[in-house]
Amino acid sequence: MPIITGTAHWAKVVGDPKPGYDGNSREWSIDVAIDDKTVEFFKEEGLSKRIKNKGDDKGDFVTFKRKEFKFDGETKNQPIRVVDHQKNPWPEDKLIGNGSKVAVNFGVNDTRYGLHPSILALQVIELVEYEGGDQEDFGSFNDDGTAEVWT
Repeated sequence: MPIITGTAHWAKVVGDPKPGYDGNSREWSIDVAIDDKTVEFFKEEGLSKRIKNKGDDKGDFVTFKRKEFKFDGETKNQPIRVVDHQKNPWPEDKLIGNGSKVAVNFGVNDTRYGLHPSILALQVIELVEYEGGDQEDFGSFNDDGTAEVWT
């Protein structure tokens, strides 16, 4: 089972699974920005289709996911095992923010869609704690429930 290191983005690996991008399922997921050496490793392993790049400062990255339910749709998957830099279990009340340094332990599944990296465990090496969005960005509401409009 390979282990890679990189920079975490959009980590949804703590606590209950979150709604997936397909809108029909729930999952745990994380984008991990990777360096050139790891890009080469993924290519050598036949996983080049799993490398993404949106042209932003994140650069090359891989999305790791685990669905809430196994392929049969009835059996629940275990949450992703998340540990700190000393391999202690990760507290469910501490979210992992963008820019955190992580190590990902994963396997490779051969599916009808090709090879797919499947996350087994995540180690947070250096935490950038997620603090949530800035509520002030959205203004406020009037007593009657209408939004206050900025001009």
